[in-house]
Amino acid sequence: MASRIIGTIDLSEYTIMDDLNYLNSVVKVAEEYDEFCQGYWQNLSLMNASGEAHDSLYRNSKIILPTHHLKKCTEISRIIQDNFELTGLKMVRTRNLIDGMVIPHKDFVELNKDYNYLRLMIPLQENSQCFNSDEFGVFQMRPGEIWILDAAISHAAINFSTNSRIFLCLDYAFSVENKNLNIFNKSAKILMENRHIYINRKPMNESDQDHIIEGLSKIISSFTLRDLLFAVSKYHFVYHVPVTAGFDWLKKAAIIAGDEESHNKINKLSRYLIEARELGERFSLTS
Repeated sequence: MASRIIGTIDLSEYTIMDDLNYLNSVVKVAEEYDEFCQGYWQNLSLMNASGEAHDSLYRNSKIILPTHHLKKCTEISRIIQDNFELTGLKMVRTRNLIDGMVIPHKDFVELNKDYNYLRLMIPLQENSQCFNSDEFGVFQMRPGEIWILDAAISHAAINFSTNSRIFLCLDYAFSVENKNLNIFNKSAKILMENRHIYINRKPMNESDQDHIIEGLSKIISSFTLRDLLFAVSKYHFVYHVPVTAGFDWLKKAAIIAGDEESHNKINKLSRYLIEARELGERFSLTS
């Protein structure tokens, strides 16, 4: 299912600047799934299974606890308390991406299939150089909009600027038997909005793609593979090609180059990112 807007929160009712300044002051540390990203990518846990601020691992816990970061972000805490149902909520984070991208991947592939997973994304800052994408197109999220990001399909994100773009991310999980997927509480003041979300991208024909693949075949190697992966993953944000086109280009380039090592690595990576992985499994292109 395509990602979509389900409503908007009026952020003018909340004085969030102090909270944003605090979040931007937190020093980044290594975290779960850093291998998905290039540039500055930070996920700060506001609520999780352990209540520990450094814990960024998703779990299907029955109870979630506030972390030190949420206690410092009183207005973001109000946004959550005012608008969202806590039943079924498994994790709350803020997510920031600066001068970087998150390569195409699927989430939840390593989790229990007896649950339906729902991810909400609410931008807290304006940034015209920030884009998200999924298998249906490329779009920009505006401050206060509540998005269902279908993280179970291939998706990616990019920030072409050096400016912050903090999002509030709420992850829910409901048992497949549970038909009541209520995520808003009774006090919520959600404005309904309907707008065209997809941006226009430049066309790219097969000949253009063949030229890219040919060029890649001349420079692909175990030393360049990681850099090439992030480079080709940017194309779909500008050109009308599938979100995972870069994986296919690299596979074809490795075959042309006769580079079996790179071909095997990109095959294993695409499996890891979009097909199947175990909880806690990691993948490195450089090891």
